[in-house]
Amino acid sequence: MGESSTALLRKLQSGESEIKAEFLDVFAAKLLNFTRNPFCVRKVLNTFGAVTSHRFTNQDLQDAYERVLNGSRSAAVASASFFCSLIAYS
Repeated sequence: MGESSTALLRKLQSGESEIKAEFLDVFAAKLLNFTRNPFCVRKVLNTFGAVTSHRFTNQDLQDAYERVLNGSRSAAVASASFFCSLIAYS
């Protein structure tokens, strides 16, 4: 992300008009960071409404998902970490 941001800023400062690749890299990184942030679960679900009807077939994943949505901030962080570790091994 840092390299893409730096390259984009460098091109803008020098007046170059071909910035599409750098812009897309920065945009993709920002979007991925937004979706991975455990503090943004509700915002992500509002942004990508189709995922609100998703149900996990793995009960551990479903339980973790519900804890993230319904829990406190500290419970959400712990559940999100657990959730990510389960997905990595699924």
